[in-house]
Amino acid sequence: MQLTLSLLQFDAAIGSPEDNAGRAAEWVREAGRRGSDLVLLPELWHDGLAYPQAAQLAAPLGERSFALMGHMAADAGVFLAGSAFERAGDAV
Repeated sequence: MQLTLSLLQFDAAIGSPEDNAGRAAEWVREAGRRGSDLVLLPELWHDGLAYPQAAQLAAPLGERSFALMGHMAADAGVFLAGSAFERAGDAV
């Protein structure tokens, strides 16, 4: 069995989640068109390295950046992995 992997790298801008998501979605679709099975997004691809704002940006699994990842993966027909700030109860 062969696995085709695409690694996406871009400078995720702090304070521009819509721009980051648009850029990621475009590249994930392109990776799917090129036959990738698994696509890896950059670290904190949605919000950038906004560690001081992590508490405000964090979302539960299934919401915000996590939901976007699910939609992007389904749209492109790939498995998708990437990191994001997650809220679990009161913890980030």
